[in-house]
Amino acid sequence: MSGMESAAALREYVATGSDQAFGQLVARHFDLVYSAALRVVGGDAHLAQDVAQAVFTDLARQAAGLPAGVVLGGWLYRHTCFAAAKAVRTEQRRRARERQAMEFKEQNEGAAVELAWQQLAPVLEEAMRQLNETDRDALVLRYFEHQTFRGVGDALGTSEDGARKRVDRALDRLRIFFGGRGLTVSATLLAEVLNSQAVVSAPVGMAASVSAAALAGAAAGSGGISVTLYKIMLITKTKLAGGAVLAALAATIVIQSQNTARLRAEQQALTAQIRQLQADREAAAKPVAAAPPVAEPAGLSPDQQRELLRLRGEVGGLRRQVSAEKAGMERERDARQKFAADPVAAQVAAKELAIAKMNYGKEWALAFLMTANDFNGQFPTNFDQATPYLQNKGKGQTNLTTEQFEITYQGMMDAMDSPSATILIREKEAVQDPVSGKWARTYVFGDGHVEIHSEPDGNFETWESTRIQKPTVK
Repeated sequence: MSGMESAAALREYVATGSDQAFGQLVARHFDLVYSAALRVVGGDAHLAQDVAQAVFTDLARQAAGLPAGVVLGGWLYRHTCFAAAKAVRTEQRRRARERQAMEFKEQNEGAAVELAWQQLAPVLEEAMRQLNETDRDALVLRYFEHQTFRGVGDALGTSEDGARKRVDRALDRLRIFFGGRGLTVSATLLAEVLNSQAVVSAPVGMAASVSAAALAGAAAGSGGISVTLYKIMLITKTKLAGGAVLAALAATIVIQSQNTARLRAEQQALTAQIRQLQADREAAAKPVAAAPPVAEPAGLSPDQQRELLRLRGEVGGLRRQVSAEKAGMERERDARQKFAADPVAAQVAAKELAIAKMNYGKEWALAFLMTANDFNGQFPTNFDQATPYLQNKGKGQTNLTTEQFEITYQGMMDAMDSPSATILIREKEAVQDPVSGKWARTYVFGDGHVEIHSEPDGNFETWESTRIQKPTVK
C-alpha cells in the first residue's frame, strides 16, 4: 500500500468507521511500529507487542483529530517511540516496586524472627524441659546441631520420615507450651527461630580454654591442684617455663569462674525483669465484658434505617477512638509508674514498644506498597484496603491497632515528589518517653522505611510540614 493509499484508507476510516480500512492501515504499518518498539524496549518481544497494540489503539481513537496531509508513517513512528519509552519507564518502576517489596518482605521476616526470639528466649529452656527425652533429642539434633532429617533418624533409630514427624510433633508441643505463656507463634516461625538463633558462635579460643579448665577440674577432683596444673601443662605441650604456664592457666581458670558467676547473676536479674513485664502486660490485656446487644427499633422507614446505621457507625468509630486514647493514656501511666518503681524495667519496656512500633510500621509499609502495585500505583485510602496484603494480618505480639495510626498520603505512588521524605502513615498521638522526657512519634514513609522522631516539647508541626505532601490524583 502506497502513501496515497494509506491516506485514502485513513480518510475512509474517519468518514465511515470501516473495519476493513483500518485493517489495511494496520497491515501496512505494523512491521514499522513493531520494529521501532522492539528496539526501544531492548528486544522484549512481549512488551513490543503491547506497545504496538497501544499505538494502533491510539490511532483508532485519534484518527479524526489528525491534521490534514499528515504522513501517517511518520506519525506512527513518533508515537511508537513515545509509547515504547513510556512502557520502559513503567516496566522499570514495576520491577523496582517488586524488588523493593521483596526486600521489605525479607526485612520484615528478619524482624519477625528477631522479635519472636526476644520473647521466646527467656522461657525456651523451661519449654524444652517439658518435652520427653526423645522429642527433646530430636529438636537438639535438628535445630541445635543442624542435622538433616536423615541424620536425626539415624541418631534416633528411625527413618527419615519418622524423624520429620517426630520433629514436627515436638515443635507442636513447644508451641502449646508457649501459647500457655501468652506467646503465640506459628510452627514455621518457631522452626526458623530455633534454626537461626538457638546456637550462636562462641568467642574465638574459648573452647580451648574451657577444655583445658574442664580437664584440670577433673584432675583436681582426683589428685589435687598440683596434679591438675601438671596435667594442664602436659595437655598444652608448651615449651614455656613451667612456672609461667602454671601462673597463666591458674589465672585463666579463676577469671573464667568469676565471669561465669557474674553472667549468671545478670541473667537471673534480666529474667526476673522480663517475667515481671510479661505479668504486667497480661494484666493490662484482660478483656472487658462486651455490652449487651441493642434491640432494633420497630417501624422505621428506609431513610430512618439508613440514618440509624450511619449514626451507629459514627458511634462505633468514636468508641474505638476513645478506646485507643484510653489505652494510650494507660500505657503512659504504666510507663511512668514502672519508671518510678524500676528505671531499668521501664527502659526495657520502652525499647520493646519502640521495636514493636517499627515492626508494625514496616508490616503496613509493605502492605501499602503491594496494594499500590496491584492498583496502578494508587495508595490505599484506608487500612482495610491493604489488610489482605498483611503478612501477619496485623496480629503481632503487641496491642498496637490501626486506631493508633492515620494515613497522611492517599494519592498516586508516581506523584510523590520524594518517597523517602514523604510521610505515608503516622502515629496519631505522640508518646512521652519516661526516661528522657521527650515526645516521640512513629512515621512510615513512602519508600517503606520507618522512623521514630522525637521533639522535646511535643510540637511536631514544623518537622512534619516539609514531609507531608498533598496527593495529586491522576
